[in-house]
Amino acid sequence: MHKHAMIMLVYILIIFSGNARAVNYYISSAGNDSNDGLSQATPWLSITKVNSMMNTFNPGDQILFRKGDTFFGTILVTRSGAAGNEIVFGSYGTGNLPVISGKKAVTGWTVYSGNIYKATVTDTVGFVYINGKIMTLARYPNSGFLRVDAGNGANGFYDAALGQSAGYWNGANVRVRTINWAYETRTVANFSGGNISYSSPTQYQVATNFGYYLDNKLNQLDAQNEWYFDKSTFTLYLYAPGGVNPNSITVEAFMQRNGINANLNVSYIKIQDLKFIGARDVAVFMYGSSYVTITGCQFNFASRSAITLNGTGSKIENNFFEDSFNAAIAGVNSNLLVKNNTINRTGLIPGYGENALGYSGIMGNTFTGSTIEGNNIDSSGYSGMLVGGNALVKNNVVNYSMMTLNDGGGIDVVTTSNGLQILNNIVGYTIGNSQSSATSALYGTGLYINGAMMTNCVISGNTFHTNTYSGMLYDHKNGTDGNLVSQNTFYNNFVSGIIFSDYSAVNFVPSYNCNIKNNIFYALQSGQDCMKHMMFNSPNMSDYGNFDSNYYCNPYSEYVIRRTINNPWSNLTYNLSTWQSTFNEDPNSKTSVFQFEQYGVTDTLSANLISNSEFNTDVNGWSTWPQGASIGHVVHPKLDGGSMWMRWNGIGASLSLDMSNPFPVTRGYYYIASLSIVGDNSGTFTLWGRSSHRTNPSFFPWTSFSYDTSRNDYSMIFKADTTDNAARLCLSLTLPDSLIYADNIRMYRISIDPIDSTQKSKLFLNETGANKYFSFNGITYKDLDGNPVTGGINLAPYSSRILINENFIPTRTLSLRYLVEGFYDAASDKMIPDSSKIYLRSYASPYNFVDSSIALLDSNGVAVSSFFNAVNNSSYYLVAKHRNSMEVWSKYAVTFVSNQLNYDYTTASTKAYGDNLFLKGTKYCTYSGDENSDGNIDITDVVNVFNSANSFQTGYVNEDIDGDQSVDISDINIAFNNSFKFISLIRP
Repeated sequence: MHKHAMIMLVYILIIFSGNARAVNYYISSAGNDSNDGLSQATPWLSITKVNSMMNTFNPGDQILFRKGDTFFGTILVTRSGAAGNEIVFGSYGTGNLPVISGKKAVTGWTVYSGNIYKATVTDTVGFVYINGKIMTLARYPNSGFLRVDAGNGANGFYDAALGQSAGYWNGANVRVRTINWAYETRTVANFSGGNISYSSPTQYQVATNFGYYLDNKLNQLDAQNEWYFDKSTFTLYLYAPGGVNPNSITVEAFMQRNGINANLNVSYIKIQDLKFIGARDVAVFMYGSSYVTITGCQFNFASRSAITLNGTGSKIENNFFEDSFNAAIAGVNSNLLVKNNTINRTGLIPGYGENALGYSGIMGNTFTGSTIEGNNIDSSGYSGMLVGGNALVKNNVVNYSMMTLNDGGGIDVVTTSNGLQILNNIVGYTIGNSQSSATSALYGTGLYINGAMMTNCVISGNTFHTNTYSGMLYDHKNGTDGNLVSQNTFYNNFVSGIIFSDYSAVNFVPSYNCNIKNNIFYALQSGQDCMKHMMFNSPNMSDYGNFDSNYYCNPYSEYVIRRTINNPWSNLTYNLSTWQSTFNEDPNSKTSVFQFEQYGVTDTLSANLISNSEFNTDVNGWSTWPQGASIGHVVHPKLDGGSMWMRWNGIGASLSLDMSNPFPVTRGYYYIASLSIVGDNSGTFTLWGRSSHRTNPSFFPWTSFSYDTSRNDYSMIFKADTTDNAARLCLSLTLPDSLIYADNIRMYRISIDPIDSTQKSKLFLNETGANKYFSFNGITYKDLDGNPVTGGINLAPYSSRILINENFIPTRTLSLRYLVEGFYDAASDKMIPDSSKIYLRSYASPYNFVDSSIALLDSNGVAVSSFFNAVNNSSYYLVAKHRNSMEVWSKYAVTFVSNQLNYDYTTASTKAYGDNLFLKGTKYCTYSGDENSDGNIDITDVVNVFNSANSFQTGYVNEDIDGDQSVDISDINIAFNNSFKFISLIRP
């Protein structure tokens, strides 16, 4: 016992002696590098000092930077901590997090030419930053994209629009969209006669009509907000915002590559409570480092990625990321925890991300044994996150992915995965950007299984909503097997709720043995599918899995499932009963018990456009295609006298066309088509609009209807997709040897009252980690089975529920433009986006409140708001109130016509009551400076702004009058000037 006690005592002494050696080091902008750094009273001054002492740091030591201070440079980490005893890089004191900055102020500007100034710098410049904005590297054209006329493989391209002399573009950057999902940047090696040759091949071969631009050339420095850096002379050139002398403003350049850079194999490091801004490359670069913890940090404007971390056993928790040019978090890791991070605005500048792959919030690819949990990812250039392996991905909220690129997903599975779990995530508004692509189609998918072989994976409890292509695209590879897709909600995905495809399969696979059960597929347009199966590699359809106990709901069409085969082309749609009986799938599944219209007809604006619509004596004016399709005249007892019979025997094509006389249609106008049908059996016909412009297009989408031996009357309302003087209405049959009888075929141009389907079938979302109660405010909803639900509902964290409001009243939509003086830049005619409150008040005294909305004013000052209490053709005052500008009333009455109202305050002072607007440039704005919203811009507002400026207030605060996220002299000036104008609220 004595021996064991001695051993234990020695062990305890070792532990305590190790802890006793742990040292805190302090760094302050008021410090001195000759100090010992061992107390807050004797801090070091610089990161340079920290690096010089790095070899003396031991496990448990803490290197602490004073809050409220800014430190320029790169922390070079060469020492490791120990398990449970990390080396900590953190903060001390109170106030804002200390800043590790890669930005350095540039001074000493002299005129180079006109409004262009130059200054000598000491470091390589990555980007230039003024007033919270990234400036643009001198480019051609100044905005938008040029287009490739012909590609030259991966080596370059030709564009006839490039008429400059030979060699003009040599050495410049060309940033080209080489494929739907990638930009690639290369140096121009040679230019001649419109031909661009790259310095090295691109990964993808650019094709005709893809977009590109050129930059990094001094001769193209011709617009404000542009810059150029000459590496050979270390000279920075700038055309400052507004063309001002840059000596009068703060200009900062990104000069440090990293905020923290670690040696290979450094481990047990903790980085906490620091802010990193303006890294020329990566803010925290820890390649090959393991057991790293990064927590409570902020990352802004990382030129490549905010964090690059490759290793094992690390944690990235509770951090805040904004405006990374390529990715917030990148790396190949195992046993990594990425939890409770907020990631905003990643990869939003075309061409500034990594070549061929990037622009994503989290780029993990494999993440073996890792957990990605509770993160909120908003506005990503490509996918919100790239995952794979056997990771656990749960409780994440991913919105607005695919803002810069196309053909990806909010969550994107890109590598072979065995045991991957994707649970209880909410993924919405995946958009797709086709601006510089050769195609206009948008491929924004909630969950994109990108040709990865998946086995034994679980996708459960997720909500995929409002994505421009599909809620989930499951692109199979050979070997995919044993996966479960269960208890997910797919809502209002514009093409299909879920798509199964064999595009990435090498060979035909008869069955993939997956289970798709207990999901809700809910569509909000007649043309949306709930589920779609696609074949590209075989004329035979694969069995993608076992389907059962799903809801296939589309209250605007009974046809909810589609099967397409690429070669030979086949496109068949099914209602649930036909799907069940034909393929023996979904025996316990259900379809919608509700049927809704998307529009109400308010007026008929034309005569019947179909010339022989009742077939009283013949079928003149109607024609058929292909061989095997035929029509004739007959009197049918169930129809109104004469009718047209139509038969197709399946020869020559996958469907037949029965076409009306040609008639004119106009893009954007609404039409209604109606007809009566009786069949000799049960089947499907399709109604659609055929344009004359090119082979087999439609001016309104194909819509399928079922028929039987009873008379059924059908109608549909649609908006024309094109203008055509010789369009035709078409009926198509897709089943051979069918016979139908048609009568009363009519089509009219109409005016409509749109019905918001998202309010009729409402999705309630809880995007938080706590239970959330939703009050119905007196509305009685129904569940998907038609049972009443009253009062309100509780939703568990990261969950959703669809409820039906059969009595929904259509909304009235206001399109408003108004500009805020302080937020508006007259030179660029752009405004810093911000929210505003919009009110409707009665036009009669005492001008009672009618309705309100909170709307986002975009960079053009345009906001779209919906109102539920307004009535068409009634008179209202329109009131707009921004958080720190003067409230403004419309001068005259405004009215909604057909649920629409457009109003523009910017065109004249007389648009506002009392002409209470300020002319800035050529546009009229609301006066800025009413910081306390009391209806007066006076000394109280000025004092409040002055006090905030003195305390260096930053962020989204009312005292920030010019919207640059910082309260300073420019905000004081605006409020001060307007206080002397005695600006106050003017209203009836």
